[in-house]
Amino acid sequence: MSMLLLVPACAPPPPPTIAYTLKGLVKITNDCDGTVGSIPPQVEVTATLTNGNTSVNGGPEPVALAPDPNNPNNPVKTGTYSVTVNWDTTSGAAPTKWTNISVRRVGGGSICTPIPCPPMKSCNILAPAR
Repeated sequence: MSMLLLVPACAPPPPPTIAYTLKGLVKITNDCDGTVGSIPPQVEVTATLTNGNTSVNGGPEPVALAPDPNNPNNPVKTGTYSVTVNWDTTSGAAPTKWTNISVRRVGGGSICTPIPCPPMKSCNILAPAR
């Protein structure tokens, strides 16, 4: 007589992680055409947490932008962001810094869009990044 013992295979538990969060304020000033309406209602923030050898990307996290309620026609919008990454505690040393912090249009791309140039004028097509 033989006996067959079946044991279900289980995946090993995930490695322990520690959540690290980067928080801040996004402030976008419109020097493209000087109007608050040309600033998008939402942007995305991404960031990378690293210890120099290992890196973990965070985001994109959506950031809702709003004009200053005390000066709604001022061409500035602000919003708060929070990017969290889970750091694998078995990946070596603890993280030391956030890098590659980026603010972009939802779906990618520059926040400032090209502006038309009046006839017979020479213009930059994009406002400078700040």
